[in-house]
Amino acid sequence: MDASDRRSWVRAMMLVAVTYVVIGIGFAALAKSADAGQVRLWRLAAWLASAAVAAAHIIYEHYRLRESPRPVALHAAGAVAAPCTARVAGGHCCAGVSGSTRRGGRAGSLLTPGLVDGGELHGLDRR
Repeated sequence: MDASDRRSWVRAMMLVAVTYVVIGIGFAALAKSADAGQVRLWRLAAWLASAAVAAAHIIYEHYRLRESPRPVALHAAGAVAAPCTARVAGGHCCAGVSGSTRRGGRAGSLLTPGLVDGGELHGLDRR
């Protein structure tokens, strides 16, 4: 793998990670302004948009960059994990500044961000 190939998959992974963040923030804002019945529709739309981005990322890496399945899977997983981990790490940095009283489970949440943060990124919050 030469340097240009490496930059291609890293660039694609970062672009997809940023796209996931934009989808999450955008659809959360739309869901916040919706009534209770429409919130599920906005969550479903966000999930479908994320699925389309994930599929496009996998297709791009497999067919355009001609990667084998294992690196494609690792790059796709990295694109999903990057914004999730950044969100959890950012929450830890800001908690001390904002005076948050939530203290438990911080070290573990850096290792398992989707589980320890209440599953908000994965639609598991049942409020």
